[in-house]
Amino acid sequence: MSVGSICPRLTGQTFVKGAPQPVPPPGVCVLEFWATWCGPCVQTVPHLAAVQRANAGRATVIGISMDDNVETVRRFVARQGDQMAYTVVVDASGSAQRDLYLRSGATGVPHAFVLDADHRIVFSGHPMDPAMGQKLQAAVAAAGSSGSAQPPWRVTESYEELMQRGVKELKGMLAKAGVPHADCLEKGDLARRILERLA
Repeated sequence: MSVGSICPRLTGQTFVKGAPQPVPPPGVCVLEFWATWCGPCVQTVPHLAAVQRANAGRATVIGISMDDNVETVRRFVARQGDQMAYTVVVDASGSAQRDLYLRSGATGVPHAFVLDADHRIVFSGHPMDPAMGQKLQAAVAAAGSSGSAQPPWRVTESYEELMQRGVKELKGMLAKAGVPHADCLEKGDLARRILERLA
C-alpha cells in the first residue's frame, strides 16, 4: 500500500471523539496512527489539532489509536480536552492496521497518511514532516478546484449491514454527503436512502 494506492474502507472502528463516519471519510483526510504509550505521538497532538483547525470544512483529521484498551484511550482523550481537537478512533477490529498500516510497510508510530479526495494516498510518513503539510494543501487545493471539498462517496454495505449501525451514524452519513433525510422517519428509511443515493 504505497503512495499512489487507493486506501480501502477501514471497518470496525470504535469512535472515542467525534461523530461516527466512514473511515476514511469523504473528501481529503489525514489518518494518523498513534498510541497512548508513545511519547512522540503525544507530542504531535497539538500539531494535528492545528492542522484540523486550519483545514476545517476542507479536510478531516482522524487519529487511529493502536491501543488494545478502548477505556485507556477514552481516559487519555478526556485528559487532553480541547487540545486534541480532531476525531479519534480505536482500531478495535484491527482493520486499519491490517489493511493500511502494515500493508504500507510502516514500522513505527506516529505515522500519518494523507488521502486526496479520491482516497489516493499522497503522503505516508511522520506527521511532523513538512512534506505532509505540503501534500495536504495540494490535495485540498485540488479538491477545491474540482468544485467540492467533500465529494460523494460510495457505500458498499448491504441493507442488513447498515441496519446494524446506529440511527445517529446513518443520519451522519447522509448529512456528510449532503443528502436530505428529514422525511426518513424509521431507521430502515435511512438505510434505504443511503442505498438509493450513496451505493
